[in-house]
Amino acid sequence: MQTLTEYQLELKLAVLTCVSIAVFLVYWYVSGRKYARKVFIYGIILAVVLKIAVCITVYSISDDPADFCSDVSTFYYPHTLKLLAGETPYKDFDTRYSILFLPLLAIPVLIWNSMGSIVLTMILMEALMIFFYLRYQRRVEYDIGLRTAFFYSLSPISLYWMSIGGYNSVIIAAFIMFALILADKRKDVLAGAAAALAFLFSKFLAFLTWPAIVLFRSEGIFKRTLPMAVSIILTLGLLLFDIDSLNPIKKEFGQYAGGNIWYLSVILFPALKNNQIFTVLPVILFLASFIIIFFKYIKRYKFVINRFDVSAAFISLIFLLFMLCSRKTYNHYSLMIFIFIVHTIIKRNPKDLLGLLIITYLGAITFYEVKLSEMFKYAKVITFDMIRIYPLIVMDVLLIASYIVLFVKCYRAVKEG
Repeated sequence: MQTLTEYQLELKLAVLTCVSIAVFLVYWYVSGRKYARKVFIYGIILAVVLKIAVCITVYSISDDPADFCSDVSTFYYPHTLKLLAGETPYKDFDTRYSILFLPLLAIPVLIWNSMGSIVLTMILMEALMIFFYLRYQRRVEYDIGLRTAFFYSLSPISLYWMSIGGYNSVIIAAFIMFALILADKRKDVLAGAAAALAFLFSKFLAFLTWPAIVLFRSEGIFKRTLPMAVSIILTLGLLLFDIDSLNPIKKEFGQYAGGNIWYLSVILFPALKNNQIFTVLPVILFLASFIIIFFKYIKRYKFVINRFDVSAAFISLIFLLFMLCSRKTYNHYSLMIFIFIVHTIIKRNPKDLLGLLIITYLGAITFYEVKLSEMFKYAKVITFDMIRIYPLIVMDVLLIASYIVLFVKCYRAVKEG
């Protein structure tokens, strides 16, 4: 597997930081000017074209999994090939994803037998999400939609992880976006089906978004819930055929990664890593906090006026809670709800300096923080003396603080809606 030198790692940090800052500066400068809409539209188009071009170029030059270090090369592509060879997921090989994820990837891989086909599929999925989001916003608040899509599309969180990594988190974002739009149009069964596909085509983390779909409005709750319930029954039904469809949950339990309170604690107090309480406490903390937030939301969701906006904020709120409480929270996980966070910040105030600077910061460190924390975890490439640990600690402290500020802003957006 390819490893990164310190120079390559720091070069990527410099480039992604420049891109993230440039996006912020362009957004801030053109806001309120007559040509702002044109700039936002051209920026969105540029982002899509750039991602497709980078994907095709990179994977045409090299399609050897050993040259890449991503979920596409490690899991998506090899597992898809195993499926196409006749092996059964969960039974013949372990996979961390839902039952329809690999069958979905099998289609593009059959057309173009390359990792690039999977990355390109994710890019097109994201483009479709942005298209329908803007189409919806055109009849609601087009300016907010364009601002959001511009900032989201050109942020390194999307620009880098989609064009190179092709992370499947965007499947959840896309189908939940479809679900919200359909729910707003009172197409409740289809909204529930879209939410169910967010899970079936990706992973169990889609469950975090379901409360917002179920509680979109008091009418049609049963119609929206039914498809989701069916998707769970189908998944559990595989257990009857000796196919362990719950394996993804078992695989994730006990795992840890950088960018959260618990990982920071391990760096400072290594003995905590093997403490049993340390394994259970994050789950207890998340569930307790979620229950409090959920029941507070139930008391007022019937009186919500801007249902799409409040639901987007609620989705962001729950996911940020997960990012704060969970032990495994890679920065690029935020792709699942990043567009909803950006929408919430810009909807409340298009020139929210603190909110936009936080989004800029998240984009700047999106690759560096993940790789640095992994290198510390696995002791690869860089020998982690205290000089190396200090930047990681500072970066993670700021990252956690950023999540807390965004959490508060999303909470206020839900409360104000």
